[in-house]
Amino acid sequence: AQPGESVDLELLCRVVLHIHATGGEGAVLCFVPGWFEIAEGFKLLSASPSARELELFPLHSRMPTAEQQSIFGPPPRGKRKVILSTILAETSITIEDVVFVVDTGRTKTTFVNEASLVSALRT
Repeated sequence: AQPGESVDLELLCRVVLHIHATGGEGAVLCFVPGWFEIAEGFKLLSASPSARELELFPLHSRMPTAEQQSIFGPPPRGKRKVILSTILAETSITIEDVVFVVDTGRTKTTFVNEASLVSALRT
């Protein structure tokens, strides 16, 4: 990763767990740049002491629509819904029970390497 491109996923998880411990009712929506950060954040939260109290959902545009639909239902009683998503959830959908948003301030954009004329994603 280029300097300034990485996301502090441990900080993201600490913020989510703080919200869970002190924030009352409601789902938490976390914006991260891409699938790697979704998967790593999912792993970190799954390994946390509060994991059994969290209902974790990844959300990415490449996921099957049926899997994406699961984020709209309520979590099981006694659990907090946490959604790890790209900006797909910011622009395309509304999740009614989201009360907290944690935004890493990072997103992926397409750029063209001037020397090779190859396009790629950059955080």
